[in-house]
Amino acid sequence: MSRASRGHTLIEVVVAASLTLLIGLLFLNVLWPAMRSTARNATRISLQQSALMGLNRISKDLQAAPPAGVGLAVNPTVLSVHKIVDVVTTSPVSQIYDDHLVVYAYDPVKAILLRRVWPETEDPNQTLDGILKPPTPLLAVRPLPGSLGYFGSHPGDRDRKLLTQIRSFSITSAVSPPQISPPLRLNLELEAPLAGGGSYRFLMNQSVSLRQAE
Repeated sequence: MSRASRGHTLIEVVVAASLTLLIGLLFLNVLWPAMRSTARNATRISLQQSALMGLNRISKDLQAAPPAGVGLAVNPTVLSVHKIVDVVTTSPVSQIYDDHLVVYAYDPVKAILLRRVWPETEDPNQTLDGILKPPTPLLAVRPLPGSLGYFGSHPGDRDRKLLTQIRSFSITSAVSPPQISPPLRLNLELEAPLAGGGSYRFLMNQSVSLRQAE
């Protein structure tokens, strides 16, 4: 009778089971912790990069606007930015402003920060909540906090998620809104769950200078 037809002996079965158990223990004690550590580190790095990219985007918009073109509401934080796109150097020197506002609206319930362009259409008669008219090229627009609150409670068709997993987001100025005094301080805290339990919080602050009027 051949070995194949006799099947496996008891010793062979025990040896095979022992090897399988050893490999499983090796995975649990060595490989799995290493994989979990790698996943946790990846989460930390991803959260840090998201925070840096998000604050840099906001800073870039703010640096293109003078204090008169920045509106701010708190609880929750809503920021509007009216950027200068060109400067006329002939006398009298004047700034040319963008034909839209960039608005950042923080939703603490959904833990997200939205970026919106307003107005969303080219209709010159469109108003915000019947109060704020579309911006004009020669005049900086700073919506009052009450008007800015509209953006936080009324989603737009062109809203884009700039950041998620937000634990807190605030912007502080040397004076209270609606007045703005640079530099502005951006305060952001993100939180994400980690593989194996627990969570990771990352806090980032950034100071931003505004553009000076010509």
